[in-house]
Amino acid sequence: MAASTHRPLSFRGSTKTPEAEEDIDLYFHRPLAYLVARAFVHTPVTPNQITFISAVLGVAAGVFLAIAQPWSLATGAALIVASTVLDCADGQLARMKGTSSLWGRLYDAVADNVVGFVTFLGAAICILRMHGFSIPLILYILVALVCGNYHTMLFDYYKQAWLLMVLPDKGEFEDVPTVEAKLARLRREKAHWFQRLAVWLQLSHHLSQASIARRLNPANILHREEFPYSPEGAAEYRARNTRLLRAWSFFGPGWHFFLVALAAALGGQFLWYCFVRVVVLNVVLAIILPLQRRATRETVRRISPARPAGGESAT
Repeated sequence: MAASTHRPLSFRGSTKTPEAEEDIDLYFHRPLAYLVARAFVHTPVTPNQITFISAVLGVAAGVFLAIAQPWSLATGAALIVASTVLDCADGQLARMKGTSSLWGRLYDAVADNVVGFVTFLGAAICILRMHGFSIPLILYILVALVCGNYHTMLFDYYKQAWLLMVLPDKGEFEDVPTVEAKLARLRREKAHWFQRLAVWLQLSHHLSQASIARRLNPANILHREEFPYSPEGAAEYRARNTRLLRAWSFFGPGWHFFLVALAAALGGQFLWYCFVRVVVLNVVLAIILPLQRRATRETVRRISPARPAGGESAT
């Protein structure tokens, strides 16, 4: 849809689908983001500009967290919420204007990763300033960082798999061979360095995600060509995986930013945030991962007859 003919969408129309949203986004961040997107839909403001402002606010939030003073923690908490709301608003504005693009999503993904790292770094510095430097504390923080990275990758994988299998027109999934081919083409064409960097980061993310997915759930559906869309396959996948996706949603980035903001607003209670990442969510992971393995095996068994002849088994 051309930008000159766009019209504001309903709140539901500006999102992907409720099943693939984190609850904290669906009921808190995105309603606020919808108001922002509606305010800019008839202006020259672009989604990428919103992404840039979101990233600036997020990086500023990390700096304020690192100062580790009551006023700076409150400011950091407010900036994290504002950054997250704008991070949701960029995609909603793109849908309203009909300007969604792969490059816009890559730009948004790079900005999200930068903000996620900087806010965690700010929280880590705050912990060390408040509680003192010690090897066990530094190791605890690093474990929380690794767990958070794994958790977010798992949620993103199962969200994209659900969209790919159930609503492929709303998904943003590109498998590893597709991204590798895209990066090779950009290198041949000597494309802008940022485009090459963004796709290289996307490829690195996909390779890490695929490696984790294979180790934790060998039956995962990793490639688009293995199970092409069909109404029957979509119904089967929806029936067996939607409830599990709702559980996976608590591992997503929306909850990360909300919990960091909450910990900051409570005076820098980031050790509790780390406890949630290291203990609580890993207990939840130990519960839902066996359920997901069983659901994936059963889904693959039921939809595999529809695969193209000669295709390899799911990995």
